[in-house]
Amino acid sequence: MPRPKGSKNKAPRKITVANNDFEALIAEKTSAKENLTVEIATLEENLTALKADLKAKKAELKKLDTELGKLEEQKAAFDAAQAEEAKKAGI
Repeated sequence: MPRPKGSKNKAPRKITVANNDFEALIAEKTSAKENLTVEIATLEENLTALKADLKAKKAELKKLDTELGKLEEQKAAFDAAQAEEAKKAGI
C-alpha cells in the first residue's frame, strides 16, 4: 500500500482579510442572514397555507369516495333487483 504524500501536520487555515475590513464583512454577512431569515419565514407561511389546503382537499376527496362507494352499492343492488325481475318474468 503506497504511503500518502504530504504532511499530516498542516498548519490551520488562516483567514486573510484585505485591510482588516471586518466591519464590512460583518455587515454583509448580517444582511445576507436577514434576507435568508425573511425568505425562510415566507416559505414557512406558504407551506402552512399549502398544508391547510391539502388537508381540506383530502377531506373533500374522502367524502367523495364515501359517496361514490354508496352509489356503487345502490347501483349493484338495483341491477341485481332488475336481473331478478327479468328472471322471474322469463320463467
